[in-house]
Amino acid sequence: MLISFSLANFRSIKEKQTLSLVADALKEQFELLNENLLTDTGGVPLLRTKVLYGANSGGKTNVLLGLFTFLNLITASSLEADLTTVRPFLLTDYTAEEASEFEIVLSVEQKIFRYGLAATTTRVTKEWLYVRQGSGKESMAFTREGNNVKFGAKLRTQWSPLPTLVKDERRGLIRDRGLVLLQALNLSIPQAQKFRTELGKISVILGQGFPGALRARLMNTFKDPQVLLRIQGFLHGLGIDVEELRYLDKDSVLEIGVTNGEAKELITKLSEPTILFAHRSVDKQGKEIKPIAWPMEHGESLGTQKVFWLAAFIISAVENGEVLVVDEFEASLHPLLSEAIVDTFQNPQTNPAGGQLIIATHDTNLLSPGLLRRDQVAFVEKDSQGASELYSLSDLTGVRNDSTYEKDYLAGKYGSVPALDFPLLTPEKSE
Repeated sequence: MLISFSLANFRSIKEKQTLSLVADALKEQFELLNENLLTDTGGVPLLRTKVLYGANSGGKTNVLLGLFTFLNLITASSLEADLTTVRPFLLTDYTAEEASEFEIVLSVEQKIFRYGLAATTTRVTKEWLYVRQGSGKESMAFTREGNNVKFGAKLRTQWSPLPTLVKDERRGLIRDRGLVLLQALNLSIPQAQKFRTELGKISVILGQGFPGALRARLMNTFKDPQVLLRIQGFLHGLGIDVEELRYLDKDSVLEIGVTNGEAKELITKLSEPTILFAHRSVDKQGKEIKPIAWPMEHGESLGTQKVFWLAAFIISAVENGEVLVVDEFEASLHPLLSEAIVDTFQNPQTNPAGGQLIIATHDTNLLSPGLLRRDQVAFVEKDSQGASELYSLSDLTGVRNDSTYEKDYLAGKYGSVPALDFPLLTPEKSE
């Protein structure tokens, strides 16, 4: 489970900012919000959901992009990380030459792993990993400065044979772009593998669409009819009525009996796999006849398509205790759909495995004391130097558990709203 993610000197983020899912000691108005915390986490009570708000270009996306970039660095298939995506804060001359820094804290089988690195676009300058059991003291697994690596005495045997191999400089295991973590994974060191498995449970979806690679990966899972049946049930629960979902590629076209002429033509011209949506159909007398079916991309709204793609991640998250991170969450979604998805994660009955949801959104409909705790709402705002700062609603003084969060936010009481100046948009009248 995700405890926190921190980053510094990355894009619009200058000083260290932390996205924390650690629950504050709050007393909320609705008892469910006091009881639905994740507690089987190594002694740290965690939130199920975190929602980020802020003006356009305030830096919300950069926080999530930082997590996406970091995960790509440390889950590389090679032994060297692709550092070209590391981008420092450029609005001061000194930060442009300094390393960007990232750190993640995860709960893994009742242990707390704290791993981080600092890197420029050409080399890794620092790397560290600490492990803690419950409320005990942290133990150093390793630290790195440049290409010099030190291993902690307490955990040294658990990372064998890496300490011995690293000490042998002739092997050249630690390179400028290389990571100690990737070397440990290459050696199948159990602690590193457990940490990597937990990292693999984090999915970050940026922008409004789903990249081709992500779609292709999901499409393979949709070949299983049971997967589509569960997604269909989830769509029904959100009020999206569909008679049947079916995986469709060129090989299966002939197996599908489609009577609608236009849909049949679209299907026969398939260039890549898709999902067939079948809907209830009636004749002139209102008698139900054979369902009408069409490829999702040609007959379903953008909102339905987005929920369909999200559904696979949502179901996996709530069933397997995974972390789903979504930017521009509200795009193409009705506010009630957005609320229903958030509520799915918030409710222990629909989220029994403790999946976590992190979203960036402008949907103020979610700012309700009946849906979110004060520590589940965060804001991202730029200071006078153009640097993004992240803070929680619970950090602000005077915010009660029965406050009108949405109204107060739109009124500017919490900051992170656009500084509008409409007269500048109106041409001056000549006298």
